[in-house]
Amino acid sequence: MTILLIITAICLILSLIADKNKTWKGIKKGMKMFLNLLPVILAVIIMISVVLFFLPNETIVKYLGKGDGFMGYIIASIMGSIALIHGFIAYPLAGILVKN
Repeated sequence: MTILLIITAICLILSLIADKNKTWKGIKKGMKMFLNLLPVILAVIIMISVVLFFLPNETIVKYLGKGDGFMGYIIASIMGSIALIHGFIAYPLAGILVKN
């Protein structure tokens, strides 16, 4: 993670040296996009947190664990298709489910 931050900082500095106006326009546009997505991200995280609070871990393991086999993939695919959430939200949430 630290390496990624260092590379990002170096690229930002190089971009500022090359053209300050375009860099600031890009930063402003990126911040607007982030702020537009923030309510959706927070809503999904809150909903997942509530579901994980009320749904026992045994139930998740029963339907999505190793023992369920192919049917677990089918259930996860159906749930993912219904949710229709972006990858940058889905992957961290999947990590939370795997950790639990």
